[in-house]
Amino acid sequence: MLRSRRRRRAVAFIFWGFVVPLSTVLLLEASLRVYDYFSPSFVFPDNSHNRLRGKPFSNDYGFQLNSKGFKDIEYTPHKSSGVYRIAAFGDSFAFGVVPYQYNYLTLLDDKLDSTHRHVELINMAIPATGPQDYHSVLIKEGFAYVPDMVIFSVFIGSLGSERRESFTLHFAKYLLNILPQYQGVVVHKRATYEDESPTLSARHFLKIQLQRSQIFLVSEDELADSMSDAIDYIRQAADVCRAREIQFLVVLIPDQMQVDETLQAEVIAVSNKQAEDYNFFAPNKLVIAQLRAAGVDVIDLYPAFTQHDGEQELYKPRDTHWNIAGNKLVAEVLYEYLTRQYFKQNHERSTI
Repeated sequence: MLRSRRRRRAVAFIFWGFVVPLSTVLLLEASLRVYDYFSPSFVFPDNSHNRLRGKPFSNDYGFQLNSKGFKDIEYTPHKSSGVYRIAAFGDSFAFGVVPYQYNYLTLLDDKLDSTHRHVELINMAIPATGPQDYHSVLIKEGFAYVPDMVIFSVFIGSLGSERRESFTLHFAKYLLNILPQYQGVVVHKRATYEDESPTLSARHFLKIQLQRSQIFLVSEDELADSMSDAIDYIRQAADVCRAREIQFLVVLIPDQMQVDETLQAEVIAVSNKQAEDYNFFAPNKLVIAQLRAAGVDVIDLYPAFTQHDGEQELYKPRDTHWNIAGNKLVAEVLYEYLTRQYFKQNHERSTI
Protein backbone atom coordinates (compact mmCIF):
# COMPACT_ATOMS: atom_id res chain seq x y z
CA MET A 1 0.00 0.00 0.00
CA LEU A 2 2.80 2.40 0.94
CA ARG A 3 4.77 1.50 -2.18
CA SER A 4 1.72 2.07 -4.35
CA ARG A 5 1.18 5.50 -2.82
CA ARG A 6 4.83 6.42 -3.37
CA ARG A 7 4.61 5.22 -6.97
CA ARG A 8 1.54 7.39 -7.59
CA ARG A 9 3.33 10.39 -6.07
CA ALA A 10 6.36 9.80 -8.29
CA VAL A 11 4.17 9.59 -11.40
CA ALA A 12 2.32 12.77 -10.36
CA PHE A 13 5.63 14.54 -9.76
CA ILE A 14 6.89 13.55 -13.21
CA PHE A 15 3.60 14.53 -14.82
CA TRP A 16 3.26 17.94 -13.19
CA GLY A 17 6.96 18.65 -13.11
CA PHE A 18 7.96 17.68 -16.63
CA VAL A 19 5.13 16.55 -18.90
CA VAL A 20 2.80 19.53 -18.32
CA PRO A 21 5.51 22.22 -18.78
CA LEU A 22 6.87 20.42 -21.85
CA SER A 23 3.37 20.10 -23.32
CA THR A 24 2.74 23.78 -22.64
CA VAL A 25 5.93 24.82 -24.42
CA LEU A 26 5.16 22.56 -27.40
CA LEU A 27 1.60 23.92 -27.58
CA LEU A 28 2.90 27.51 -27.41
CA GLU A 29 5.47 26.77 -30.14
CA ALA A 30 2.77 25.31 -32.39
CA SER A 31 0.41 28.20 -31.70
CA LEU A 32 3.08 30.81 -32.50
CA ARG A 33 3.96 29.03 -35.76
CA VAL A 34 0.29 28.92 -36.81
CA TYR A 35 -0.15 32.59 -35.89
CA ASP A 36 2.96 33.59 -37.86
CA TYR A 37 1.80 31.58 -40.87
CA PHE A 38 -1.44 33.55 -41.14
CA SER A 39 -0.08 36.87 -39.81
CA PRO A 40 3.71 37.11 -40.44
CA SER A 41 5.65 39.16 -37.89
CA PHE A 42 9.25 40.36 -37.57
CA VAL A 43 9.27 38.81 -34.09
CA PHE A 44 9.75 35.30 -35.47
CA PRO A 45 12.41 33.72 -37.72
CA ASP A 46 11.44 33.40 -41.36
CA ASN A 47 13.17 32.43 -44.59
CA SER A 48 10.90 34.75 -46.56
CA HIS A 49 12.10 38.21 -47.58
CA ASN A 50 8.61 39.48 -46.73
CA ARG A 51 9.22 39.29 -42.99
CA LEU A 52 9.51 43.06 -42.61
CA ARG A 53 8.19 44.26 -45.95
CA GLY A 54 6.21 47.45 -45.51
CA LYS A 55 2.44 47.24 -45.82
CA PRO A 56 1.43 48.62 -49.24
CA PHE A 57 0.37 52.27 -49.13
CA SER A 58 1.43 52.64 -45.48
CA ASN A 59 2.48 56.08 -44.33
CA ASP A 60 6.14 56.65 -43.44
CA TYR A 61 6.91 60.15 -42.15
CA GLY A 62 4.24 61.54 -44.47
CA PHE A 63 5.39 59.52 -47.49
CA GLN A 64 3.15 56.75 -48.80
CA LEU A 65 4.82 53.42 -49.56
CA ASN A 66 4.04 52.10 -53.02
CA SER A 67 1.79 49.17 -53.93
CA LYS A 68 4.64 46.70 -53.33
CA GLY A 69 5.40 48.01 -49.84
CA PHE A 70 8.65 49.65 -50.98
CA LYS A 71 9.67 53.11 -49.80
CA ASP A 72 9.57 54.70 -53.23
CA ILE A 73 7.20 56.15 -55.78
CA GLU A 74 5.22 53.83 -58.02
CA TYR A 75 6.99 52.34 -61.04
CA THR A 76 5.54 50.15 -63.76
CA PRO A 77 7.39 47.25 -65.40
CA HIS A 78 7.19 49.13 -68.68
CA LYS A 79 10.32 51.21 -69.22
CA SER A 80 10.13 54.18 -71.57
CA SER A 81 12.61 54.45 -74.41
CA GLY A 82 15.86 56.13 -73.39
CA VAL A 83 15.41 55.49 -69.66
CA TYR A 84 18.35 54.04 -67.72
CA ARG A 85 16.85 52.12 -64.81
CA ILE A 86 18.60 51.09 -61.59
CA ALA A 87 17.05 48.55 -59.19
CA ALA A 88 18.45 48.92 -55.66
CA PHE A 89 18.20 46.27 -52.93
CA GLY A 90 19.17 46.38 -49.27
CA ASP A 91 18.05 46.27 -45.66
CA SER A 92 17.00 49.03 -43.25
CA PHE A 93 19.91 51.24 -44.35
CA ALA A 94 18.48 51.33 -47.88
CA PHE A 95 14.87 51.43 -46.70
CA GLY A 96 15.93 54.30 -44.48
CA VAL A 97 15.20 55.39 -40.93
CA VAL A 98 15.09 58.94 -42.30
CA PRO A 99 12.18 60.34 -44.34
CA TYR A 100 12.01 59.42 -48.03
CA GLN A 101 13.40 62.73 -49.31
CA TYR A 102 16.58 62.33 -47.21
CA ASN A 103 17.27 58.69 -48.09
CA TYR A 104 20.58 58.22 -49.92
CA LEU A 105 18.91 56.37 -52.79
CA THR A 106 16.39 59.18 -53.25
CA LEU A 107 19.21 61.75 -53.16
CA LEU A 108 21.27 59.68 -55.59
CA ASP A 109 18.31 59.45 -57.97
CA ASP A 110 17.87 63.23 -57.83
CA LYS A 111 21.57 63.89 -58.42
CA LEU A 112 21.70 61.52 -61.39
CA ASP A 113 18.60 63.10 -62.88
CA SER A 114 20.08 66.56 -62.56
CA THR A 115 23.15 65.69 -64.65
CA HIS A 116 22.34 62.40 -66.41
CA ARG A 117 18.91 62.59 -67.96
CA HIS A 118 16.36 59.74 -68.00
CA VAL A 119 17.58 57.89 -64.92
CA GLU A 120 15.10 55.96 -62.73
CA LEU A 121 16.36 54.46 -59.46
CA ILE A 122 13.89 52.03 -57.87
CA ASN A 123 14.34 51.42 -54.14
CA MET A 124 13.31 47.80 -53.44
CA ALA A 125 14.82 47.54 -49.96
CA ILE A 126 13.20 45.55 -47.16
CA PRO A 127 14.38 45.96 -43.53
CA ALA A 128 16.01 43.08 -41.63
CA THR A 129 17.06 41.25 -44.80
CA GLY A 130 20.40 40.08 -46.21
CA PRO A 131 22.03 38.98 -49.49
CA GLN A 132 19.92 35.82 -49.75
CA ASP A 133 16.81 38.00 -49.60
CA TYR A 134 18.17 40.56 -52.07
CA HIS A 135 18.83 37.71 -54.48
CA SER A 136 15.28 36.42 -53.98
CA VAL A 137 13.61 39.83 -54.47
CA LEU A 138 15.77 40.44 -57.55
CA ILE A 139 14.73 37.16 -59.17
CA LYS A 140 11.06 37.26 -58.18
CA GLU A 141 10.36 40.98 -58.59
CA GLY A 142 13.38 43.03 -59.66
CA PHE A 143 13.91 41.74 -63.19
CA ALA A 144 10.29 42.58 -64.03
CA TYR A 145 11.31 46.26 -64.04
CA VAL A 146 13.93 45.62 -66.75
CA PRO A 147 16.86 47.27 -64.92
CA ASP A 148 20.06 48.34 -66.66
CA MET A 149 21.90 48.18 -63.34
CA VAL A 150 21.40 46.37 -60.04
CA ILE A 151 22.81 47.69 -56.75
CA PHE A 152 23.09 45.55 -53.61
CA SER A 153 23.65 47.70 -50.51
CA VAL A 154 25.19 45.14 -48.15
CA PHE A 155 25.58 45.87 -44.44
CA ILE A 156 28.72 44.18 -43.11
CA GLY A 157 26.80 43.04 -40.04
CA SER A 158 24.30 41.06 -42.13
CA LEU A 159 26.90 38.75 -43.66
CA GLY A 160 27.30 36.30 -40.78
CA SER A 161 25.36 33.05 -40.50
CA GLU A 162 22.05 33.39 -38.70
CA ARG A 163 21.39 30.91 -35.92
CA ARG A 164 17.88 29.42 -36.10
CA GLU A 165 15.97 29.24 -32.83
CA SER A 166 12.47 28.21 -31.77
CA PHE A 167 9.56 30.62 -32.13
CA THR A 168 8.99 30.41 -28.38
CA LEU A 169 12.56 31.55 -27.67
CA HIS A 170 12.25 34.39 -30.19
CA PHE A 171 8.97 35.47 -28.58
CA ALA A 172 10.55 35.43 -25.11
CA LYS A 173 13.46 37.54 -26.37
CA TYR A 174 11.01 39.96 -27.93
CA LEU A 175 9.08 40.39 -24.66
CA LEU A 176 12.21 40.74 -22.52
CA ASN A 177 14.50 42.74 -24.80
CA ILE A 178 12.94 44.32 -27.86
CA LEU A 179 9.47 45.37 -26.71
CA PRO A 180 10.43 47.33 -23.56
CA GLN A 181 13.53 49.01 -25.01
CA TYR A 182 12.94 49.72 -28.69
CA GLN A 183 11.42 53.15 -29.16
CA GLY A 184 11.09 53.13 -32.96
CA VAL A 185 9.34 51.14 -35.67
CA VAL A 186 10.19 50.20 -39.24
CA VAL A 187 7.34 52.12 -40.85
CA HIS A 188 7.06 55.39 -39.00
CA LYS A 189 3.49 56.36 -39.90
CA ARG A 190 2.81 60.08 -39.66
CA ALA A 191 5.39 60.72 -36.95
CA THR A 192 7.66 63.76 -37.08
CA TYR A 193 11.25 62.79 -37.79
CA GLU A 194 13.79 64.03 -35.23
CA ASP A 195 17.34 63.67 -36.51
CA GLU A 196 18.96 64.16 -33.10
CA SER A 197 16.55 62.05 -31.07
CA PRO A 198 17.90 58.67 -29.77
CA THR A 199 16.02 55.58 -30.96
CA LEU A 200 17.22 52.94 -28.49
CA SER A 201 17.95 53.00 -24.79
CA ALA A 202 21.66 53.37 -24.01
CA ARG A 203 21.78 49.88 -22.50
CA HIS A 204 20.12 48.16 -25.45
CA PHE A 205 22.16 50.07 -28.01
CA LEU A 206 25.42 49.02 -26.36
CA LYS A 207 24.16 45.43 -26.10
CA ILE A 208 23.54 45.35 -29.87
CA GLN A 209 26.99 46.73 -30.58
CA LEU A 210 28.61 44.23 -28.24
CA GLN A 211 26.86 41.36 -30.05
CA ARG A 212 27.91 42.70 -33.44
CA SER A 213 31.51 43.15 -32.30
CA GLN A 214 32.03 39.37 -32.33
CA ILE A 215 32.60 39.49 -36.07
CA PHE A 216 35.75 41.56 -35.49
CA LEU A 217 37.22 39.03 -33.05
CA VAL A 218 37.14 35.77 -35.00
CA SER A 219 39.94 34.28 -37.03
CA GLU A 220 40.16 34.68 -40.80
CA ASP A 221 39.04 31.09 -41.38
CA GLU A 222 36.04 31.46 -39.06
CA LEU A 223 35.12 34.73 -40.73
CA ALA A 224 35.28 33.21 -44.20
CA ASP A 225 33.15 30.27 -43.08
CA SER A 226 30.46 32.45 -41.46
CA MET A 227 30.20 34.69 -44.52
CA SER A 228 30.42 32.03 -47.23
CA ASP A 229 26.67 31.63 -47.80
CA ALA A 230 26.01 35.38 -48.02
CA ILE A 231 28.92 35.95 -50.39
CA ASP A 232 27.75 33.05 -52.55
CA TYR A 233 24.30 34.63 -52.95
CA ILE A 234 25.93 37.88 -54.04
CA ARG A 235 28.02 35.98 -56.60
CA GLN A 236 24.91 34.22 -57.90
CA ALA A 237 23.09 37.53 -58.30
CA ALA A 238 26.08 38.98 -60.14
CA ASP A 239 26.22 35.97 -62.46
CA VAL A 240 22.52 36.21 -63.29
CA CYS A 241 22.85 39.93 -64.00
CA ARG A 242 25.94 39.33 -66.14
CA ALA A 243 24.03 36.76 -68.20
CA ARG A 244 21.33 39.36 -68.81
CA GLU A 245 23.90 42.09 -69.60
CA ILE A 246 22.90 44.07 -66.51
CA GLN A 247 25.53 46.07 -64.62
CA PHE A 248 25.97 44.89 -61.02
CA LEU A 249 27.42 46.83 -58.08
CA VAL A 250 27.83 46.00 -54.40
CA VAL A 251 27.87 48.88 -51.92
CA LEU A 252 29.53 47.69 -48.71
CA ILE A 253 28.10 49.41 -45.62
CA PRO A 254 30.29 49.51 -42.49
CA ASP A 255 29.08 48.97 -38.96
CA GLN A 256 29.05 52.12 -36.86
CA MET A 257 31.65 50.79 -34.43
CA GLN A 258 34.10 50.34 -37.33
CA VAL A 259 34.17 54.09 -37.96
CA ASP A 260 33.33 55.54 -34.54
CA GLU A 261 36.34 55.41 -32.21
CA THR A 262 34.31 56.54 -29.20
CA LEU A 263 31.87 53.67 -29.70
CA GLN A 264 34.78 51.27 -30.19
CA ALA A 265 36.17 52.29 -26.81
CA GLU A 266 32.78 51.78 -25.14
CA VAL A 267 32.39 48.30 -26.63
CA ILE A 268 35.93 47.26 -25.73
CA ALA A 269 35.45 48.53 -22.16
CA VAL A 270 32.51 46.16 -21.53
CA SER A 271 33.81 43.22 -23.58
CA ASN A 272 36.66 42.04 -21.32
CA LYS A 273 38.86 42.20 -24.41
CA GLN A 274 41.81 44.36 -25.40
CA ALA A 275 41.87 46.80 -28.32
CA GLU A 276 44.47 44.67 -30.08
CA ASP A 277 42.06 41.70 -30.05
CA TYR A 278 39.85 43.45 -32.59
CA ASN A 279 40.38 43.73 -36.32
CA PHE A 280 37.73 46.17 -37.46
CA PHE A 281 38.60 46.02 -41.15
CA ALA A 282 38.98 42.24 -41.52
CA PRO A 283 35.38 41.54 -42.71
CA ASN A 284 35.58 44.25 -45.39
CA LYS A 285 38.94 43.01 -46.60
CA LEU A 286 37.66 39.45 -46.95
CA VAL A 287 34.41 40.41 -48.71
CA ILE A 288 36.14 42.76 -51.14
CA ALA A 289 38.81 40.19 -52.02
CA GLN A 290 36.35 37.36 -52.63
CA LEU A 291 33.88 39.42 -54.64
CA ARG A 292 36.49 41.12 -56.80
CA ALA A 293 38.10 37.74 -57.46
CA ALA A 294 34.70 36.71 -58.85
CA GLY A 295 34.58 39.81 -61.04
CA VAL A 296 32.05 41.63 -58.88
CA ASP A 297 32.38 45.41 -58.63
CA VAL A 298 32.46 46.62 -55.01
CA ILE A 299 32.58 50.08 -53.50
CA ASP A 300 33.42 50.12 -49.79
CA LEU A 301 31.99 53.05 -47.79
CA TYR A 302 34.42 52.44 -44.92
CA PRO A 303 37.05 54.95 -46.19
CA ALA A 304 34.48 57.69 -46.77
CA PHE A 305 33.27 57.42 -43.17
CA THR A 306 36.70 57.11 -41.56
CA GLN A 307 38.07 60.03 -43.59
CA HIS A 308 35.11 62.26 -42.78
CA ASP A 309 36.16 65.49 -41.04
CA GLY A 310 34.08 64.64 -37.96
CA GLU A 311 32.46 68.05 -37.68
CA GLN A 312 29.05 66.54 -38.36
CA GLU A 313 27.57 63.35 -36.91
CA LEU A 314 26.73 60.76 -39.56
CA TYR A 315 24.66 58.38 -37.43
CA LYS A 316 21.35 58.91 -35.70
CA PRO A 317 21.91 58.80 -31.91
CA ARG A 318 21.69 55.28 -30.46
CA ASP A 319 20.17 53.86 -33.63
CA THR A 320 23.02 52.17 -35.66
CA HIS A 321 21.71 53.79 -38.89
CA TRP A 322 22.73 56.93 -40.76
CA ASN A 323 21.11 60.25 -40.02
CA ILE A 324 20.35 62.87 -42.69
CA ALA A 325 24.03 63.90 -43.00
CA GLY A 326 25.15 60.26 -43.30
CA ASN A 327 22.68 59.60 -46.09
CA LYS A 328 23.83 62.73 -47.89
CA LEU A 329 27.48 61.65 -47.69
CA VAL A 330 26.68 58.20 -49.12
CA ALA A 331 24.68 59.72 -51.98
CA GLU A 332 27.63 61.95 -52.89
CA VAL A 333 30.12 59.06 -52.78
CA LEU A 334 27.92 56.84 -54.95
CA TYR A 335 27.16 59.64 -57.39
CA GLU A 336 30.84 60.30 -57.98
CA TYR A 337 31.59 56.58 -58.33
CA LEU A 338 28.74 55.85 -60.73
CA THR A 339 29.52 58.89 -62.84
CA ARG A 340 33.20 57.97 -63.07
CA GLN A 341 32.89 54.20 -63.50
CA TYR A 342 29.68 53.72 -65.45
CA PHE A 343 27.88 56.64 -66.98
CA LYS A 344 30.82 58.24 -68.76
CA GLN A 345 32.16 54.90 -69.98
CA ASN A 346 28.77 53.57 -71.02
CA HIS A 347 27.31 56.72 -72.53
CA GLU A 348 26.14 55.08 -75.72
CA ARG A 349 24.78 51.93 -74.10
CA SER A 350 22.88 53.72 -71.34
CA THR A 351 21.58 56.48 -73.64
CA ILE A 352 22.42 59.02 -70.91
